[in-house]
Amino acid sequence: PSSNMDLGLVDVSSGEITVREPFGDALHHNPQFAPDGQSLYFVSDQDGFKDVYRMELSSGDLFRVTRLKTGVSGITALSPAFSVARQSGDLMLSVYGDGRYTGVRRPADEGQGTPLDATTAQGAPVPPPPPTKTDTTEAAEEGTVAPLDTTGRAGTLPPYSPQDVGLVAANLGDSTTGLPLASTDYEVDDYESTLSLETIAPPSVGASVGGPFGGGLSGGVGFKFGDMLGHRSLTVAVQAQGSFRDIGGGVSYVNRRGQFDWGGSLSHTPLIFGSNTIRLGRTRAVSVVRRAYITSASGNSTYPLSPTRRFEFSLGGTRYGFGTNVREIGFQEDLTVADLNQISGRPHDRRSQSTSHRSNPGRHSARLL
Repeated sequence: PSSNMDLGLVDVSSGEITVREPFGDALHHNPQFAPDGQSLYFVSDQDGFKDVYRMELSSGDLFRVTRLKTGVSGITALSPAFSVARQSGDLMLSVYGDGRYTGVRRPADEGQGTPLDATTAQGAPVPPPPPTKTDTTEAAEEGTVAPLDTTGRAGTLPPYSPQDVGLVAANLGDSTTGLPLASTDYEVDDYESTLSLETIAPPSVGASVGGPFGGGLSGGVGFKFGDMLGHRSLTVAVQAQGSFRDIGGGVSYVNRRGQFDWGGSLSHTPLIFGSNTIRLGRTRAVSVVRRAYITSASGNSTYPLSPTRRFEFSLGGTRYGFGTNVREIGFQEDLTVADLNQISGRPHDRRSQSTSHRSNPGRHSARLL
């Protein structure tokens, strides 16, 4: 068989398949039997345009049935482009012209076609037969025939893809451009599975002044390390806020080098969850800040048995710790409740302030218990 599509005849009684190649390596498709079953109509582009041909099954003689300006055209390259009436033998053709598809009927007596000799049957150019109105999609004036369009692109039907498919497609089809010559000598080094920096998470920085937790700086950053083949990865993240006791972070490691994958993680997260200020008498107050410390560690591993089944193992633990930070604040005699609330960061009602009192926050003292 050729590299293109051929015609195959199946003997339903014996199941034997006979391949027919009327035009060699040309395209053959859309076969239709004549009403008497002695001939086979088909579409071929043996001369560059898709037209309908007829082949006598007993002798193998070929006949050209159509010579249209744009050929017979299906919606796609291999869509049915014509059909033969089972009883009358009339042909119905799909013709593309003026930007649309049109159905054209051809009587059975005009569907016998023009004989092709042995030379033309092998794909050589076929001399055009005397034109008739049915051989063109449009006729000119009465008694004349519209000339054949010889400016079309052979072997394609509109719309067609140009031969020059563009720079991107050309580069995709070229696997050698830009590569060094095969004879180039390279320095060969042994592979080292060392970890190197791959990704840095966008760092963040912040600052706070006053408030119930006091002033301070905060920020965080993360790093990911890995080897060249992706067998191992290490992730490190650090976050800090307020003071040294508020520094937290985490580290995780994964090893995928073998069939048995394993890894682990460790993290420490401090959280401030409460703050309160208690006034003791007229000149003393106590500020209380409560923190929780969450420390967790875990390990996991997987062992695949098949693409859909695997064993998974995991083990981990979490520790919760709590801490309280107490500050005693001393202040002068004339400090109001509004001034105390301002020191502790709480909102206060301005209507409760007394105009006869003046505070002096610069003179208060604090000590840590």
